[in-house]
Amino acid sequence: MDKTYNKRRITAKKNVASSMHSHKMGATRLYNDLHNAVVGFNDANARVAVFQYPVYGFLKTLVEGTTDQYVYTGIGLYTIGPDKGDKVTFGYDQSKFKNSVMHLEGTDHTPMSVGFDYPWAETQYLGSKEAMGAITKDGSIAAAWEVGAAGDYDPKDNPTEVKAMLDVEFKPAYEVVYNNSTCILGVTETLAEINADPVAWRKRVAENGKSYSELEFWTDGVYDLYYYNVQEEKFKPNGINLLTQLNIQNELTGLDIDTKNELFKTRRRENFIANWENYWDKDDAIFHDVILEIIAASDNFKKNNYPYKFKPLAEGGRWCRRQDDLDSIFDVNNQGFAAKLYSVLMGDKTATGSGSVFRGENSIFHTLVHECFKEEKKQMAHRIFDAMAELSPYGSSQIDRLVGYIQNLF
Repeated sequence: MDKTYNKRRITAKKNVASSMHSHKMGATRLYNDLHNAVVGFNDANARVAVFQYPVYGFLKTLVEGTTDQYVYTGIGLYTIGPDKGDKVTFGYDQSKFKNSVMHLEGTDHTPMSVGFDYPWAETQYLGSKEAMGAITKDGSIAAAWEVGAAGDYDPKDNPTEVKAMLDVEFKPAYEVVYNNSTCILGVTETLAEINADPVAWRKRVAENGKSYSELEFWTDGVYDLYYYNVQEEKFKPNGINLLTQLNIQNELTGLDIDTKNELFKTRRRENFIANWENYWDKDDAIFHDVILEIIAASDNFKKNNYPYKFKPLAEGGRWCRRQDDLDSIFDVNNQGFAAKLYSVLMGDKTATGSGSVFRGENSIFHTLVHECFKEEKKQMAHRIFDAMAELSPYGSSQIDRLVGYIQNLF
């Protein structure tokens, strides 16, 4: 069997609360095969999405009054395949990466820091949860990133060593995102005025439609950035002064507050572009976002988000992403309902207007990729469609081969 299909442990699953399993089966194969065709194989030459296979399940019941007669009752369609953390499937078992492999999982859309939207210094790693996250009001940790692998350390039994590894390997990758966030807004209110009623402040909505709860703020003339601290339930300086960070003390003369804010965001984008490839695989990151948009995978930008890498940053290792739960695709939402239109774009709202179609799209990481690499995203889409046509078993024209490729998977 091909190395990329090896597995150590398999699980059969019938989850009636989730979306159709045929979607997940086709989508994980699509993600894996197109990634390898467009971006290339990763350092371990392993899969980047789980392998799933359909099976019919039967319940074996002993006929009453007998000792060797059974009735088999069909109980539906299952998927069977390796667990999402299966070491063999994803190459984590390879001895050459034993001390350096790292794998994280975004737990949900809501915990602070899962969207690269909270100061690293205000997060902690907790071995009992095998996760890192923000410190909450009661002193507990709101698990944002579960640690599935951290070298040869057990995430539960070696919290000190795991935290040290996160600080060396994930912190700089995290901070190149957080420190260049464009989800910022200049205001005339002072920090004291903001904190007079921080709950009401966070309910406001900016002119661009963003909730104040998604933004960090700077006061005109001061330029320190303020973030909402979930432990103290008030806004605090995050340690960054925009003038110092961006070295633009002499460029603000005559600018109004909105123009200043746009200048700050432009310079932060430039800084992100100049530095992020020291930590992240550019092709992989752009592929990840584009393929999720193509198939309308609307539950995978924070939750179901799996950063991983095999080698240390100092040896050229770069953070990439793989996939597991790719069932909320096309018109299907994460509750299994056909609730999405057949044409959806980033920024679109649900039919009720209560939230975004693409949950977690306000992640700072994905916001920056979307803002900084518009042309590269278009080029990536062309590369993906070309690969679809090349891999298709059916059709002669380009459009026929694209249709054939999708029909073969779904």
